[in-house]
Amino acid sequence: MEALKKERVTEAEVRSILRSNGVVSIASIEAVVMESNGQFTVVKEGNLTSEDSPLMGVKKID
Repeated sequence: MEALKKERVTEAEVRSILRSNGVVSIASIEAVVMESNGQFTVVKEGNLTSEDSPLMGVKKID
């Protein structure tokens, strides 16, 4: 939640992004990434260490 506060993004905004991407359960996604242009990308599969993952190089924030 601290990362959301830092970027001035609310939980409601993230949930809205998830809904607009057809996500019905948070458990079904791997990550929501705030891109350098300020837009969000919902990643349904992948991991931070696999070279063929769309999440390769993304910093994990707990």
